Amino acid sequence: MYEIITGQAISSESSQEMRYYLNRINMMQDGSWKSIDQNQGQGHFNPIKGFFGEYFANSDPKNIQEFASKAGWTSDSRNEVAYINDGQVAYILAVFTQDAA
Repeated sequence: MYEIITGQAISSESSQEMRYYLNRINMMQDGSWKSIDQNQGQGHFNPIKGFFGEYFANSDPKNIQEFASKAGWTSDSRNEVAYINDGQVAYILAVFTQDAA
């Protein structure tokens, strides 16, 4: 995530494209994430509900300037990394677990 945010992942252009696809701020601020039903099948993954983004979306997402995240899980693990920038502080959170829940 650090290399994507700083433009060092593959190339500056590739980093910018990845950053665009990982950006969740619009759906957090307009609330559209609440209507994504991930039980609808392929293409309906909700990257906010049940992840870091849900906390920030339910607090005050207007205070966040950028939120980019990537989640992943298997039958026995769950992981997530997120970049959060509120205009004063920018940081990356990462969690790696050995529990699918």
